[in-house]
This record gives sequence, C-alpha cells and structure tokens, in this order.
Amino acid sequence: MTSYQPWRDIKLPETLNIAILADDGYIKPTPPIKRGVELVKDALIKAGHDVIEWDPQEHFRLQEIISEFFVSDGGKHVLSVTEKTGEPLFPYMENYGTSKEVGVSALWDLHAERTALAKKFLDRWMATSSITKNGKPIDCIIAPTTPFPGNPLDKWGDYVGYTSVFNAVDYSVGVIPVTRANKELDPEEKGYTPRNASDKYTYENYNAEESDGGSVCVQIACRKSEDEKVIELMKVISKLIDYKP
Repeated sequence: MTSYQPWRDIKLPETLNIAILADDGYIKPTPPIKRGVELVKDALIKAGHDVIEWDPQEHFRLQEIISEFFVSDGGKHVLSVTEKTGEPLFPYMENYGTSKEVGVSALWDLHAERTALAKKFLDRWMATSSITKNGKPIDCIIAPTTPFPGNPLDKWGDYVGYTSVFNAVDYSVGVIPVTRANKELDPEEKGYTPRNASDKYTYENYNAEESDGGSVCVQIACRKSEDEKVIELMKVISKLIDYKP
C-alpha cells in the first residue's frame, strides 16, 4: 500500500518572518551572489516583512556528514551509471572513484550525529520566535544556492555546502533566479584573504568578465514536508523581485 501526503493549499501570513543566510562562514559568496542576496533582503524589508539573520552553527558539520553519506557505498552506485558513458569523473566527483565503503557501525554513528544536529537545527529554527516581531518562528531561510554564478565546468570547485546542509536535515527547498552577474557591478574583490583552500579556489576562479551574464539564484528553505509553502514563498519573492530572465 502506497502512503502519501496530499497536496495542501497554503495561505501565507501577510507579514513573513524571513531569516537570511548571506554567508555560511566557510566559503564567502562571490560579488554577484552577495549582491543577489542583498537585493532579495532589501526587497523583503521594503515590503514590510520581518527579516533577521540566520546563524549557520551546524552547517559545516552537516555538509561534511552528507558528503560522507554520498560515498558511503564507496561510490559504487554512481560509478555504475557514470562508467556506462565512458566519460571521466569531473574533479568534484573524483572521490566517487577513490572512496572506500563505510562500515555499518560507522554509518550508524553518522546517522545518529546527523539526527542530533538536525534536532538542534530545528530547535534554533523554532527559537527564532523569541526575536521576531510577531513572536512566531521564521517561515523560511533564504540563502545563496552556490557561492558563485554560472561558472565553467572546470572552475566549479568542490563546495556544495550551501545546498547540502538542507539535504542533510531533509528540508523542502526551492531555487529562483533573482538577477544576473554584471561585470560592472560585480568586480573581483581585491585583497581578500581566503578562509581555506576551497575558499581560495572559489575566489581565484571568479572572473567578472567571464561570469558576466551568469545566473544569480537564491534558495528558499522551509522545514521538512513544507513543499507547498516553498512554492508559495517562491511566488511572493519572485513578484517582489520582478526579475525577467
């Protein structure tokens, strides 16, 4: 017997409580992404919505855990598909060909840690009711989808932490375009000191001229099984931004 949840009609409150994650503290978004998030934030504030900042306390470890989940089978299932094409794995996916299978005990430990972090994440989400103006928790988190706009494949990097954290906690997420990279508005940041090797790669491979016209998107994350709410929020924010691709 198939169990499913029917699609629900969602009515959003007139004033939304929105948390903005502009930077996860590990990889700094490149200039066009930073501008895109600010554009959304400013539009929400101008429309009268309550906007607060989201503290990414659990994000780094959650993205580490989900990365371990991805290759917990030693990469066998992904390799069984990719090898049929005869194409080599691109740099980000090289670990699918080199990882070792994780034992059951270790995998159970990872699941237990993930569950504990997901509970902490949810507790902090609900605790935002203490700082919102109407005393209710946030409706969603708005964050970059990636730290860069549409980069060439060979400059994609190795970081998916902005999206994988929501995979780890199994939340509902939608992505919308909000603007395009502009070489005049989004020049390379001079004198930036990278936080780590991945951050260094991201900034060394951002080129304003090359990225000009690349899509700038944000993601809208709601809690587990709130797909309908995500769709309604996407409509609201898209209307506020009024972006025509």
